[in-house]
Amino acid sequence: MNKQALADKIAEAEAITNKKGIYTEESFNVLTQWIVMAKAAMDSEDLTQAYADQFTILLQQAIDGLEKVKANVPAGRYEMPVKLMHFNKSQDSMGNAAIDHVGYVVVNEEGNAVLEFSFHSLKISSMTGYLGWLKKVVSIEEENEYGRPVSFTTQDAEVLETWDTIDYFNDPDNGADNQLKGHLYPKKLTIPVTLVPDQDAENGFAVEDPILVQIYVAVMESIQTGSGTQFAYIVAGEDARQDDNPENPGTGNNDQEGENNTGSENPGSGTGNAGNNGIDQGKT
Repeated sequence: MNKQALADKIAEAEAITNKKGIYTEESFNVLTQWIVMAKAAMDSEDLTQAYADQFTILLQQAIDGLEKVKANVPAGRYEMPVKLMHFNKSQDSMGNAAIDHVGYVVVNEEGNAVLEFSFHSLKISSMTGYLGWLKKVVSIEEENEYGRPVSFTTQDAEVLETWDTIDYFNDPDNGADNQLKGHLYPKKLTIPVTLVPDQDAENGFAVEDPILVQIYVAVMESIQTGSGTQFAYIVAGEDARQDDNPENPGTGNNDQEGENNTGSENPGSGTGNAGNNGIDQGKT
């Protein structure tokens, strides 16, 4: 009998803490109870493979069921460090050199929050590249064996300001990039975020988790078909400040463990479904 999956899930669950009161007490208690039961099952001589598999599923459901406490933040505009992380979360994205590392959390009177951030141009080889579009991944329906989304739903970032630049890719008449022809490059954008209490943070709140986004850069697409569309994480808060290292902009490599994914996504809010049009979903 193989209990490794259950053991790994128990370790994952036990690594989750509620020291900062991020999760509701009720949902965290449910997780704690399932950890106790799963560990007891692991030690039982009567444990069968079917029960081990079932406990693994139930423990994952308890993890997924954790509810985060929404921070009560007064309306305002709060400075927030930001950075762009590689999809594997082990290093900065190559695009981190193009994002302004000072962003803002903007909270309206209804308590809804957005993260505001800006991009500038980036030299790639001998060319100048701009962000073409950015979408927040709001749900993932299916992942591949490497944990990369292959079926997912996205939401367009709201563009507040654009660059006036007209170049080889976005020229209205002769633009070489079909996605960006006739479109100005985004400069300042916002995406909706959830704020959670954080007693250690300067303003008493934090942005919930690194934010998975999908981005498109025409210059990268021109260098290698499919490499223009990438996944990355936006990190906002102290982790962005502490880990920010301009000397480590990331490698921009597309493959992980031999993986070379394909995928597609619809413009605007919509869904992605890998394997339809040959867009490489490699990592930023």
